[in-house]
Amino acid sequence: MSRRLLFLAPNLEQGGAERLWANLLPGLAAAGHRVRCVTLDGRGPFFEALREAGIDARCAELAGPADLVGLRRARALCADPEVIISRPVSATALGTWVARGTGAIHLFNEHRGSEIPYSPRRERLMHLLGPRLDGAIAISSAQIPQLGRYGINPATVRIVANGVPAASQVDPAKRRDPEMRHELGAEKSQFVALLVATLRPEKRVELFVEAIAAAAQRDPRVVGVVVGDGPDRGRAEATAQRLAAPVRFLGARGDAAELIAAADCLALSSDSEGVPMVILEAMAAGRAVVATAVGAIGEAVIDGETGLLVAPGQPGAIADGLLRLSADPVLATRLGTNARARHAARFSLPTLVGGYESAITEALLASSDSRSQASRNAPASRPLSSGT
Repeated sequence: MSRRLLFLAPNLEQGGAERLWANLLPGLAAAGHRVRCVTLDGRGPFFEALREAGIDARCAELAGPADLVGLRRARALCADPEVIISRPVSATALGTWVARGTGAIHLFNEHRGSEIPYSPRRERLMHLLGPRLDGAIAISSAQIPQLGRYGINPATVRIVANGVPAASQVDPAKRRDPEMRHELGAEKSQFVALLVATLRPEKRVELFVEAIAAAAQRDPRVVGVVVGDGPDRGRAEATAQRLAAPVRFLGARGDAAELIAAADCLALSSDSEGVPMVILEAMAAGRAVVATAVGAIGEAVIDGETGLLVAPGQPGAIADGLLRLSADPVLATRLGTNARARHAARFSLPTLVGGYESAITEALLASSDSRSQASRNAPASRPLSSGT
């Protein structure tokens, strides 16, 4: 059944949740749903990607939370949805307002690792908004306790694993071809470990740099490449310079999937994660992953079978994982092959779209049952007496 779906977010700049929506929304539209995306204060590359895919994406151009004219404009853009899906806090506040006026059900979309708190102000706001939500769509059961603390009924949280398109959409000729290796700044004989992330504190990019420096001392073929930008880039580059680490920083790129396919492995050094989209992209491309065992990464990467999991905060452990792969190409190939099969079975784009359709249908049915029950429990109105 076709549904009117409204997705709300502050903007669609670089990030895993934004990349997910760039895949998910066109998939839902292709399944027959009427999909609109409204951003509050900005657009971003994934906003334009949605428009290019034919999605009705609009921006309210909010100047700030006190922009009352902008808020009315945002409300007008939201039209008359059946289901609202919002993230994070600011968009959820708007979604609550829209749901109240339209009768739509409202679901919070949680992508953050359970270890990452909001600012104190946003935490307070989420505690106010949580009880007013009809549920949430999360990527891991590990997120349920935090959602419950916001007042969201755990029974209304649906778990839908992240998903990405199959790597067949990456030109096979660009897998480890000389041109893409040149983009990575790597020679054919080198072992390239790639990190793709928005360079925020929780990504601990400096640990990746330290790991590359340590690994290169034992195997000079090991080099690192960082794709992405953010507030921690300067510190990571300073660490690379101080250690003379063979790490190249490419900044934000629009061809991350092709770069992953051209690398030898993907590495993540994060302190906190949900289920990172970049790990799923590496799995889809048949690349082994070396990642810290935090958040829900272990739900995607099976240690020793589809990749290597290491303790967080230890660059030496990351270096050891990279050296295992650089020294054993057969192992790296086996892990990558297994990872690709696991992606196809559990983290594909059709699985993602189907998961959201099921979550939306379940939420609508639960809301209908709840409202029917409330109607039955309401006290019957007493007839007006004709007497005095």
